[in-house]
Amino acid sequence: MWFFSKKKINDTLSIDINNDFISIVKLIKKNDARFELINYGILNTNKEIIQTDRAILPERDVSFMIKELLYKMDELKKINETNVIMSIPHNASFMFNLDMPNIPEQELDKAIRFEARSILPIAPSEAELNWQIISKNENGLKILVIAVPKEIIAQYKNIAKTLGFSIKILEIRTFSLIRALDISAKNTLLVDFNNKNFNISFIKNGLMSMSNSDKFADKVFDVDKLSNGINNFIESLQEKIEKIALFSTNLDVNSIKSQLSKKIKISIDTTDCCSKIDCKSQLKTVMKEKKYILASAIGLAMY
Repeated sequence: MWFFSKKKINDTLSIDINNDFISIVKLIKKNDARFELINYGILNTNKEIIQTDRAILPERDVSFMIKELLYKMDELKKINETNVIMSIPHNASFMFNLDMPNIPEQELDKAIRFEARSILPIAPSEAELNWQIISKNENGLKILVIAVPKEIIAQYKNIAKTLGFSIKILEIRTFSLIRALDISAKNTLLVDFNNKNFNISFIKNGLMSMSNSDKFADKVFDVDKLSNGINNFIESLQEKIEKIALFSTNLDVNSIKSQLSKKIKISIDTTDCCSKIDCKSQLKTVMKEKKYILASAIGLAMY
């Protein structure tokens, strides 16, 4: 119900909870398929917010930090009247593909939920499950399934309740980045990384088709580990990749691009960010200097 919502919202405030910072963005949609940045906030926490592999949040601390940021943005008093979208980290979800026959959608939903029971590492009753069709032909359907533990969703709801708002949509961070980076090439790998971990997603015709995450040993970036992860992912796809898009909020992507180019024989692009975002003159410096930190929150607000 949340991860592939068909809701269209014109005026949104998005909250992106990252490992070591929280970013909040307010956008309005313009008439020419562009957006205008109205307000933003960034809070560096100087510590890891999400400290476990299961992406469990310290609700009290996170609620306080978001409240502080909303207060500084002068958005706290009107938050209960605002359309709020929040991001979920990739490692808080389970993603997998299913090949299904061409059957009516009502039957398809039941069939997907039945098949998911044997794939999910947790009981289906403990997860919120959603899916979307990523390709279709006469032989059948390829489905991307996402499941998020109800325990994780409850945390986000509790944070929202504490601050006096309800969440309109929850979205996996990778989907937000695809939107912010405007990735529309036929076969693209999005590699989102920091000094602790990385996520590789296969994007086909603008839709995420498959994704995988891994960690760096001792939370130290390792270009060999990253290149091996990319090559192994490509080998498992059995698809021709047109380009690789690199993204990081805290590492020098141009330097890493240079290193990876010696190990991977596919075009690597550092990609521009937030090309569909306009802003008033006083915010132009912010967009230039902070756009990669704000990218996921901006992609969320572009929903």
